[in-house]
Amino acid sequence: LVEHMQRDVFDDGAHYEVTPGYHAWVMNLFLRAALLAQRNGYEVPGLLEKHERMFEFLLHLSRPNRHAPSLGDAGGPAGPSLRGSMGLGALLYDRPDMRYLGVDKPEESWLWLFGEEAVARYAAMERRPPAFTSSYLPNALYFALRTGWEPEDHYLLFDCAPWGGGHSHADRLSVSAYALGQDLVIDPGMYSYDEPLSRTYLRFGPAHNVLLIDEADQPNVDPVALARDFTEGFDFVCGRLTDEKRGLTQTRSVLFVRPAYWVIADHVQGEGPHRLQQLFHLPLGAAVGLSEARAEVTLKEGTSFVLQAAGPPGVTGKVLEGWVPTGGASAEKAPVVAFEWHADLPTACAALLYPLNDTRADEVRIETTPSAGQALTVAVTRPAAADTLTFAAEPAPLPGADAPTRATCVSEREAGRVVYAAP
Repeated sequence: LVEHMQRDVFDDGAHYEVTPGYHAWVMNLFLRAALLAQRNGYEVPGLLEKHERMFEFLLHLSRPNRHAPSLGDAGGPAGPSLRGSMGLGALLYDRPDMRYLGVDKPEESWLWLFGEEAVARYAAMERRPPAFTSSYLPNALYFALRTGWEPEDHYLLFDCAPWGGGHSHADRLSVSAYALGQDLVIDPGMYSYDEPLSRTYLRFGPAHNVLLIDEADQPNVDPVALARDFTEGFDFVCGRLTDEKRGLTQTRSVLFVRPAYWVIADHVQGEGPHRLQQLFHLPLGAAVGLSEARAEVTLKEGTSFVLQAAGPPGVTGKVLEGWVPTGGASAEKAPVVAFEWHADLPTACAALLYPLNDTRADEVRIETTPSAGQALTVAVTRPAAADTLTFAAEPAPLPGADAPTRATCVSEREAGRVVYAAP
């Protein structure tokens, strides 16, 4: 077990399969083994060497509703609850930040594992939100772009993780998003391995929020994280996926104009004509109003948001039919917004994801504007601001930047101009 802790757990605390459900299971197995050894008088140096970091991995991933994102074979789209794990981590390692995210009352099993004193100590522990907002895991290569830790906060997960084996999915460079108390864009997750969709759909690219090229699945290679930057007003992440066999390279960038919206930009390099699709999977019951390359989405709980594409000529929006697990052996059809275009490579397209709180849908829009070289420039109109965002697959001279970069935003606001350039 000590060898497994050293070999199978990354330095950032992630189990090598990088899927939250199995991660938590392995984390608890290490704990039970350590407790059993301790109570029988055995010292096992190194058994829990990275154990606290395993809890920190889950903390970094936690969505505002205290659930993990559904990554790989991690259950359905709701993802596993992290409140029990966070409470346990708080108890074991005296972590007020984990106590803040943990269960309100001690779990019954803790009484048997740790005794009455520990249960009383948990009830009296200080609760304090984590000291950071957006973050990344340097080995697992998950990037969480968030405004905070409360149920109404905004959160987007960017997946640049390595292939973790049999429980991994073809979700390289995928995104999922949560805001205003609801999931906006989901990863459908997984259900029983015996069910047909597990083998024909849920593990593959079309079931994730990725870019598909010619409807082919993703290459079985690890993506590369290229850049990250977290600031008070903007967050930026960028990753790349290379298909050497087909001579194709996809670079995906995400720029979070805090706290309002995200833009997801895809650049594809290669040769010849291709059909491209950006996919965005929606929760069950979502209603989609589609006009050209713009989708206005209303969830069954009433939350609304805008998805709109800008970039290549002829990009159009479609509503496809996806599947979402609803139980161990059941699944229901759910809408998938697809932005599709045909182009000779290289090509680029950006998608606006804008949660609507006090904003009307007709106050929000994205459109392409002229740009130099292979850069993609889009203009985002919103209440009290007009933003010009420019993306490049490789560092280049971009508007608002003093040095070559992959992304900039020039924002004209009532209080004045704000300029951001990714490092």
